[in-house]
Amino acid sequence: VQWVAKNNADIKCLQEYYSETKDSPLNANRIIGKEQGYQRYVYEASSNRRGHQFGLAIFSKYPIINKGEINFYKKRQMNSGMFADIQLPKGVV
Repeated sequence: VQWVAKNNADIKCLQEYYSETKDSPLNANRIIGKEQGYQRYVYEASSNRRGHQFGLAIFSKYPIINKGEINFYKKRQMNSGMFADIQLPKGVV
């Protein structure tokens, strides 16, 4: 979590994303997102009883103007993807 937070990329896309809640040192939503000035979009594929999130995430220093999930569910298997349109100074990507 700390390595990703310190990496200075404008956009960070993470698979196998995990974030704990509250003041945990593994609260990636806070450490990568809020504390570093990123907007975030998290697709929570699942969570546990403590509210810890498992899934995918996109963090962006630019505005996220559209977003969504793509689910590829099969019996007893959970695969998914996500997308985001991001407003860069020269246009939307």
